[in-house]
Amino acid sequence: MIDEARTLELFGYTSDELSKGSHKKIVAVCDECGHHRTVENRQCRDLCNQCSSRSPETRQRMVDAWKTRPMITTETRKRMSASGKGRILTEQHKQRIGDAHRGKKHSAQHVKRCADAKRGSHHSAETKEKISLAGTGRRHTKESLIKMSAWHQNVPVDMWEGFSDKGRPHVLPIIQSTKINNRFHGCVGHHLSKSLVIFIPKVLHTHIQHNIKTGNGMAEMNALALQFALTGDEQND
Repeated sequence: MIDEARTLELFGYTSDELSKGSHKKIVAVCDECGHHRTVENRQCRDLCNQCSSRSPETRQRMVDAWKTRPMITTETRKRMSASGKGRILTEQHKQRIGDAHRGKKHSAQHVKRCADAKRGSHHSAETKEKISLAGTGRRHTKESLIKMSAWHQNVPVDMWEGFSDKGRPHVLPIIQSTKINNRFHGCVGHHLSKSLVIFIPKVLHTHIQHNIKTGNGMAEMNALALQFALTGDEQND
């Protein structure tokens, strides 16, 4: 069943105005579970995927269809990729997509299935290297930084008044602090005081729970950091 009112509200047309094979989106309602979903008009069915795949007969038809489906060639994949490159969505189109997805919630069963499917899987070394290379050298633009800052301050972007320093006003940024030693591989900067920093191994920094704002554990942590510096074990760059 098609929710004509919702389709008209989101996309500005009804299914009667579309051809049977149209790729345009409509809002469909499952006759069995009542779940609303956004699909292409040509793909509209009475039941959602979950309900239609419950019977063994349906599952077998799906398996048979996949076995006989034609393979997508490399040339076809390239044409599909090229057809989507450079495509710019209008603001109205973006708004419709946002409205169609806004408020949509996955069921607990769906979330559990997704979690179970990914549990125990790990990225290969090659994939990790690709992810690392893709992010290397990337820098947020000033506009992105302002948007993120406004979001953290819980204010609209047009009411943003500047970057907030209330996160750690009790310490200076490391770049502005006095440094006792040099950085080395695997180190973190530990504030001995508001403006005094020492570089120590990350594992050592987590050895004692401490908080410079409250002073809890600082005496023990500072003693451990200074002892490390006096031994001369750090490996300068």
